[in-house]
Amino acid sequence: MRLAVAYGAVNTTVLCCDGDGVWSPLRVDADPVLSSAVVVGHDGGVIAGQRAWSQPPSTGAFVAAPLRLGRHQATVGAVEIAVEDLVTATLALITRQATTHGATIGEVRLAVPAGWGPRHRMWIRHAANQAGLGQPVLVEAPVAAARHLVAAGGIRGLVGDLILVVDLGGGCEATVLRRTVDGYEVLSTMSDPDAGGLAVDGLLLAEVASAAQPQLTPSTAPVAVADRLDGTVILAAVRAAKEALATASAVTVAAPPPGSPVVLTRPVLDVAARPVWERAAQLAADAVTAADLTPDQLADVVCVGGSATSTTAVAAVAAALGREPVVPDDPGTAIVHGAADATITPSQAAPVNDWASAKPYVRKAAAMFGAGGLSLTVLCVAFAGVDLREPWWEPFRGNLYPGSYTYFNWGMVAVAAALAVVAALGGGVVLAGFLAEEKGRRLDGPSLGHGVLAATVFGVVVAALYGVTAAFYIGQRGVSSGLRWALLPQLPTIAVAAALAIAAVRGGRVPTQGWQQLLRFPVASTVLVTVGLAMSEFSGVRATGPLAVLLSLMDIAGGLLVGVAVACAVLRRFLFRAIAAIPLGLFCAILPPGTGGVLGVMYALAISVWLGSRTWDLYRSPLRDNRRAP
Repeated sequence: MRLAVAYGAVNTTVLCCDGDGVWSPLRVDADPVLSSAVVVGHDGGVIAGQRAWSQPPSTGAFVAAPLRLGRHQATVGAVEIAVEDLVTATLALITRQATTHGATIGEVRLAVPAGWGPRHRMWIRHAANQAGLGQPVLVEAPVAAARHLVAAGGIRGLVGDLILVVDLGGGCEATVLRRTVDGYEVLSTMSDPDAGGLAVDGLLLAEVASAAQPQLTPSTAPVAVADRLDGTVILAAVRAAKEALATASAVTVAAPPPGSPVVLTRPVLDVAARPVWERAAQLAADAVTAADLTPDQLADVVCVGGSATSTTAVAAVAAALGREPVVPDDPGTAIVHGAADATITPSQAAPVNDWASAKPYVRKAAAMFGAGGLSLTVLCVAFAGVDLREPWWEPFRGNLYPGSYTYFNWGMVAVAAALAVVAALGGGVVLAGFLAEEKGRRLDGPSLGHGVLAATVFGVVVAALYGVTAAFYIGQRGVSSGLRWALLPQLPTIAVAAALAIAAVRGGRVPTQGWQQLLRFPVASTVLVTVGLAMSEFSGVRATGPLAVLLSLMDIAGGLLVGVAVACAVLRRFLFRAIAAIPLGLFCAILPPGTGGVLGVMYALAISVWLGSRTWDLYRSPLRDNRRAP
């Protein structure tokens, strides 16, 4: 038997396939939808499913949404328990029901939020394994929803289409996808646990409880642990009333005695829920902005999840984006149907291991080491280009040979130091992201700000070492020239990095392109400046005849490449880069011999301009909370 499972904050939906190729709901406790709520007994035992809603208060503490407790240890009532055990208890009901008639569980597909990192995914997979579901294949929920809508004919899903999936469940996750030849690529994802059905439940729960029986004070956040049966009954009645109001105009909510019934109307529900749905709509707009897109560029907007049945929620998303969302007939099961129909690749089916967790950081580290390697390359080229002669432009008395003058291109030291700072900034992002993932959360502003500060200090230290090494290499008795050329051109970059770190830590802003992409330096710029400086340096070899002409052309080409590298660093759009590269390249190409310092300072300033533009992006980003994935 094959299974498709969508474990949500409020409910869990399951489909099964016995081998005839037809997927049908797996009914646990004779209900097609399994509640994710549990009761934790005083002895640490966990009761899941429908039974959790019918337990007397003396049994233990009620947890309406275990996912809201995190993924580590939690105190439930007076019991300290692993949240994984709460999830396992619900998933174990699926295993028991699937194997009731002697069936063997085969492939299991488990839908997970796109915002979950490698460790969060390992955690849910381990819980499924503990529940007897083996090693499930993980399918990202927005990808599953898009697949289902394409298969059902709700959207076209052509290669290249941009699709926004707004998952309105217990919380809200908005994800922008790009349709590719092989499947779907996640461009951006943002989540807010307080922008979904649980927040609406909390608002209605407080209102109904106070109106029906003022002496009752159930938590206004239904995800919290409730230790009273009356609060649980009211929560169940409120959820039933909220679902009924999707088609009815008014519903009576019965409260436990001695409370009196309360009438809920659709206008009352709309007014109470409007702030929550406006927050969800803003989250959807933020996800589009984070993908560097506009709503007009989207091929489709899709709303799925149990709360997508609310016309108020869908209308809020439509108003924020100026686009009418597509809502499937049964939005609550769209994700699990998409997971069942998903095409599984070998990489998805492979068990999660340490390499799977490290791979995202390995890719980022590779880019960082690339800039660091080019930095060392530039420095080595400068060492290789040492010329023992007496040029008229820049003589420095050296000790390589007694009585000689040593020409050394200090500008290349400035460029090498600048690339070292860029590599250090990239390393700071990698380190901040890794430490955030270790703590079970996504990269945020304070983490990145502290990483930028540490990376800047490290980059300055490496730059100083470059200067000292160069001074000793050419035989200078002091290191003042080396430190001057290595550090002074980096001062603007250091100042801008400090401003960026302060804005990230204390500004309360989130960059539109996301924290991971904020300090992504153009790789083409680092490669071009390295090649250009090398060509210019080695073109100074003494030669006559045709070789001298060839070396002169190589020197001009090297200057052009440096100019293009500067344009790539300071500008983003290809058209603007192409226009700026012409005067910059010509300027660098016509510089006379011995003016390598000008090129070095120019490129170091270009890096400070690049970092300044990223800092300006952060400062002009709208003020909002740093939302983290649940």
